[in-house]
Amino acid sequence: MGYSVNALKVPAETDPDIREVISFYHRGVSIAPPTFLLKEYGNFLDGLRKLDGKEGLSLQQTERDMDREYEFIANMVRIVLSRGDNAHSLVSSHVGTVLEGYASPNLPMVQQGLLNPALRNDQWKLAFARDLSQRIAAAKTRDGTLIVGISGRSSEILQGHIMEALS
Repeated sequence: MGYSVNALKVPAETDPDIREVISFYHRGVSIAPPTFLLKEYGNFLDGLRKLDGKEGLSLQQTERDMDREYEFIANMVRIVLSRGDNAHSLVSSHVGTVLEGYASPNLPMVQQGLLNPALRNDQWKLAFARDLSQRIAAAKTRDGTLIVGISGRSSEILQGHIMEALS
């Protein structure tokens, strides 16, 4: 039995990583941050909200609070980029042989840039920041409760932090 990639049959026994490589090529990598990190970030924001006694993020954040928030975001960005870099390492040895490129042309730009770091230009960074901030804002627990609980202006600030972490 083989796998068809770009109209080429590849025997599964050729390489033990071939299934994973083909999956990355066609599906990309997850941009969802780890749940534990989302929960820690959500708990941090909840603490700020309780201190402030308001809905949403505090406008009175201290520099230490802002640094801590940036650490959460930078860690999430590093983890997602690391996934992409690890996938890139696996896929790269098959580019030009089994695969025509690092990612299927049908994948969204963000996924293509995760698999091929050469594509991580300013336009890619904006799209990545938008997608990651949406993932963070929309992340839910199994019972459907928002983990981080941000939206609107806070989501825009989050995108700015992500862009800064990409610099």
